[in-house]
Amino acid sequence: MFFSKADAVTFTGIFRAKGNEAGMVYILNAQDCYSGWDKAATALARNRLFTAITRSKAWVRVLGIGPNMDKLMEELKLLRENEFKLKFKYPTPEEKAQLRLINVGKVSKKRTRQRRELQAVIDAVNSGELDADHIIEQLKKAARPY
Repeated sequence: MFFSKADAVTFTGIFRAKGNEAGMVYILNAQDCYSGWDKAATALARNRLFTAITRSKAWVRVLGIGPNMDKLMEELKLLRENEFKLKFKYPTPEEKAQLRLINVGKVSKKRTRQRRELQAVIDAVNSGELDADHIIEQLKKAARPY
């Protein structure tokens, strides 16, 4: 499977783009990277934004709408004025504890969801709705995508 094709636009998510840099990268819905109702979701969105920016060999277009996009553009303006040097605020012990709680909660929720989904597949195999051999073949293909 090729990451790009001649005379075509490649559309992909950030995790698929790893190791596949492009001359121009368009980032959509960037307004979600400024602020959200959930700190963990906002942190994840900001990490994705940073990663997407680093996937460009030359140009990046950051696209979004609304007041959060205006605020994000202010951040990008400050970054440009600072010659694209990032400054990080080291978290206090209290902030680090909060970050750990956010990450533990995300992992725990994800594992719970995965276990529930796996049990649903097992139940479907036991009831005859799904074929176990087909699932095994699909898992083998997913484990070696190339």
